[in-house]
Amino acid sequence: MPYELFGSLYGDARLPVAMLAVLIASVRVRGLGRRAAFGLVAAGVVLFGVRMGGIARDWAGVQPVFAAHQAAFERLPDGAVLWSATAAAYPALLWRGAEELGLWRPPLKHVASLASVGREVFVPATWADPFKQPIVVRREHAAAKALQGDNPWRTPTGAELDAAVAAVRRLGPGGFVLLSYPERLRGAMPAGLEAVASGPAFLLLRILP
Repeated sequence: MPYELFGSLYGDARLPVAMLAVLIASVRVRGLGRRAAFGLVAAGVVLFGVRMGGIARDWAGVQPVFAAHQAAFERLPDGAVLWSATAAAYPALLWRGAEELGLWRPPLKHVASLASVGREVFVPATWADPFKQPIVVRREHAAAKALQGDNPWRTPTGAELDAAVAAVRRLGPGGFVLLSYPERLRGAMPAGLEAVASGPAFLLLRILP
């Protein structure tokens, strides 16, 4: 199956799950008594409840990480541009090992987009594909969107982060950079960046003129 399908990734992992769900929903069990059917349904409901409870508990455990990001975003002025970069790899849907799984607890790939919720803050990394999202990029921000793309810049080294910031300066809007997993950055932090806020697995940096 294709990895990319109609612009969406992980088609080879997502579609089989949907197909399996449709197959299960299409199955009709015959010959069960009322008690057996009731017991089967009750067991399914209990398993579903346990699963959802585990997911809810896991999300509650990482909520302070998102709260720290949102508190940092409150320091952005109205009209700011927030760029996104990461010194770690993207979290893999088909993770292998504890280190890759750790990038999902919590997933921070698109956390920068929270800065624009209820605020006049432009986050170029926010997805705005007209075939998938009901939002579009305004013409004056098209160049910034083209520079950022749909995902954080992967900048595992200070030199790569410096190159990304230099491209922002050439474009002209300046602004701020959310650097995820700064502890994984190899090499020195580039000059011309001022730390505005920090928290679990992130640094909020101002791009100096």
